[in-house]
Amino acid sequence: MAVGDASSRWGSCSSGGSIRYNWRLILAPPHLLSWVVAHEVAHRRHMDHGPAFKSLEAQLYGGNVAAARTELRALGPRLKRVGRGL
Repeated sequence: MAVGDASSRWGSCSSGGSIRYNWRLILAPPHLLSWVVAHEVAHRRHMDHGPAFKSLEAQLYGGNVAAARTELRALGPRLKRVGRGL
């Protein structure tokens, strides 16, 4: 696992299973951080966004995935400005 400063992603999972998170997630509400972690961990088993991936993501998160995604999309632009002097 690594932490970085991606401008367009909250997290990523390489084909080798390495997960990287945007440091700004620490500024997000804990439930959104949990969703991003569940999303990237699900990618360790399924490197797509197919039905099996979505099922595992929902199981790992244990909440409303669609609501979390929508909330992070709304909050994201403000979080991504932090530390950029914008």
